[in-house]
Amino acid sequence: MRNIRRNGHRGEHWHGHQRVALGYSSKGGRSDWRASLFSIFVDRLSRRVSIEALWKAFGEYGKVMDVFIPFHDSGNRERNTTFAFVRYKQKSEMLKAIEEGNMRRIDGWFIRVKEASYSWRARRVSRSNLFQ
Repeated sequence: MRNIRRNGHRGEHWHGHQRVALGYSSKGGRSDWRASLFSIFVDRLSRRVSIEALWKAFGEYGKVMDVFIPFHDSGNRERNTTFAFVRYKQKSEMLKAIEEGNMRRIDGWFIRVKEASYSWRARRVSRSNLFQ
């Protein structure tokens, strides 16, 4: 079983077969391994889609480092779709996934793929600007 994170707990993350704890950098700030990855946002996914299915599908475009499907139950059962984030180590892999993965059919749905608009990298930069 690869990444089994679904609505993970704060301070830990399942990555591959290992639990990865968030630590602190030598500069005293909190470090997060996701900040070095390139993220895509995948929308219009079936609620039945699994992390393993996304890992396999998006693995065709490069080495997938992480897949996250947030679990949210707002009580609105009319929406049969959900969304996910897929993270790559290389920007070129992310761009290939966006170009070739958009409007791909997964689990009976034509999905939409775009660059995640608020990445961990941007989050780290915006937090560092608070202290300047």
